[in-house]
Amino acid sequence: MRDEKGKITVKSVWQWLRSDTGKKYSFFIFYFFFFLVLIIFLNMPKEMSSNNEEENNVLSLPFKSIKIENENYNFKLTIKNNLEELNYKVQKENKEFFLTNDNNNDKFNLLLEDGKLKSSDDKSFIINPDLINIFELKRIIKAGTLKSEVKFPASNEYEYNYEIPSSKLGEILEEEIESLNINKIVIHTTKDKDIKTIEIDITDFMNQMEINKLSKDNEGKIDTNIQNNKEEKEVETKTEELKYTSFLVKIDYGEIYE
Repeated sequence: MRDEKGKITVKSVWQWLRSDTGKKYSFFIFYFFFFLVLIIFLNMPKEMSSNNEEENNVLSLPFKSIKIENENYNFKLTIKNNLEELNYKVQKENKEFFLTNDNNNDKFNLLLEDGKLKSSDDKSFIINPDLINIFELKRIIKAGTLKSEVKFPASNEYEYNYEIPSSKLGEILEEEIESLNINKIVIHTTKDKDIKTIEIDITDFMNQMEINKLSKDNEGKIDTNIQNNKEEKEVETKTEELKYTSFLVKIDYGEIYE
C-alpha cells in the first residue's frame, strides 16, 4: 500500500485496491464505509429535529422581550375594573419589584424566586403577581392562540391579539379553574418588535377566582335549621352574580425605550 518512498498516498492506495490482495479486502472496506455513512445519516435527523425544536421554542413568539428580561428598569402598571382603578409605578432591581400606588402611596414588594413572583412583605396583591412576571407572561401567551397581527403603517409598530381560556390561564398561575371562557391579551411592540405594552382582559378569570373563593369559604358547613338553608341559598345566588363586569391589566414598558 506504500509507494516507492514508503509513504501512503491516494495513488498507492488505489494501486493496492486494484491488486489481487486489495480486491480480497475491498468487499469488507466497502461495507465498513457503507454502514458508517448509514449510521451517521440515521443520526442526523434526530439532531436536526432537536435543533429545529429548540429554534422553534426560541422563535415561537413573533416579538422580543430580551430588554425586559435582562435589565433593571421602571414600568407602569394599571389595574382597572368596574370597582376601582389602581395605578402603580414599578421599579425592578434584579429579582425584586417595588410597587408604589400613585393614588394612595400604598406599597408592595415582590420577589422573584424559582421563576415565580411572590410577596416579600406578606401583603396580598389584588392580582396574581405572576401576571407582571415577563417569564410567566410569555408562558401565558404561548399557551394562548394568536388571533390577529396588525402592522401600523404610520409608525411601523405592531399589535398582536391573543386569546386564552381561563382553564389554561389557571394551569400556569396554579389556580384550579374549569371555565373555558376566553381572556384576551393585546401586545403592542416597537417597530423593532420589542414588547412595548401588554394589555390583559382577565374578566372571566377573576370572576372564576371569586366564585372559587366563595365556594371555599362555605365549604363544610352543615345545615341545621331553616335559617342556614336560607343563608345557603343566598350564597348560591351570590356565586351566580359576577363580581366584575370588566377587569383589565395594562403593563407599560415604554420608559425602557426612551
